[in-house]
Amino acid sequence: MTGSFRHTAFTWCITGILCLIATNAAVLNIPEDPMFQTSSHTSVTQVANGTSKHTVGKNPRFSAHIGFGDINLRPIAILMVGADALAQLALKDVTGRIPSTTFDMVAYPDVVIKMESMGPTSDISNEVALLCISQSIAYTAHVRRYRNSVADCLWDNELVARIHVEQQHPNQDTNRLSLTGGSSGAPLTLNASTAQLGALTPRFVFLQRSETFTVEDVFIVALAVLKEFAYKPNEDPVGTYTYVRANWSPASMLFEPISIRTRPPYFEYRWAIETIPKMLAFLVRARSFADLGIAIIVDDVHVGNAILDRRQKEKVLPEI
Repeated sequence: MTGSFRHTAFTWCITGILCLIATNAAVLNIPEDPMFQTSSHTSVTQVANGTSKHTVGKNPRFSAHIGFGDINLRPIAILMVGADALAQLALKDVTGRIPSTTFDMVAYPDVVIKMESMGPTSDISNEVALLCISQSIAYTAHVRRYRNSVADCLWDNELVARIHVEQQHPNQDTNRLSLTGGSSGAPLTLNASTAQLGALTPRFVFLQRSETFTVEDVFIVALAVLKEFAYKPNEDPVGTYTYVRANWSPASMLFEPISIRTRPPYFEYRWAIETIPKMLAFLVRARSFADLGIAIIVDDVHVGNAILDRRQKEKVLPEI
């Protein structure tokens, strides 16, 4: 969820310069959580022979039935490819449609996410793709079930798309798309606003006395950010003290534009979206998942700040 709030200590310095205000698998019970509401749909497609199946959803018109197979996959590969796929979708018009696509990353060649239409047309609603990928990957992280999986995506109880998370096979002849890890084949067409992105060079610093998180804690909140911001027009400015949290994670993220900016570039939602995969890549390289300060730099201009830290019941920001 997003919101506005007040925080007592949203100040840090970066680099001393920038000051920033399965087969026979047991069935897993999904805890009651508003992020993943149980669907009333009872016709579950049998996927990945002998799998455990789960129903998740948030939008009352959307639900997904997820089945896990018995092939173990590398956890970080599933999470990174999933986040990269969601970031790319978040940069597109949520009301648009996209063709069946395969997402992969050069840095994580062992996992691929295939998205295929199951409806009467060959394309898929971008909103369905966003919800299905974000919620299936977040649920996978929550239960730590890092295996091949299939998610049936339903809209108004009708099967419209299917998501496969599986091992990568060589010489696949499918459209592929990747935001941070390179692409092959024919990429999807971006709209004009996202096709001409400036140079985004965020800077990261671990905060003093940082609290550590699990890998899953960070990825779950990162997926929540991407999903929330996907519903915002890419070029809209990020609101002051925009706060995002996720159920199943103690982590949260705060975004703050530089209020003194009087001319472009500004801190727009597209920059926040593009920052998330870069943040995750930084944390993976650092082999540390802890409180993090982020300076958002666009075309060498400091346009905004972000912070990854532990979620609190109430955050208080000083009066302006």
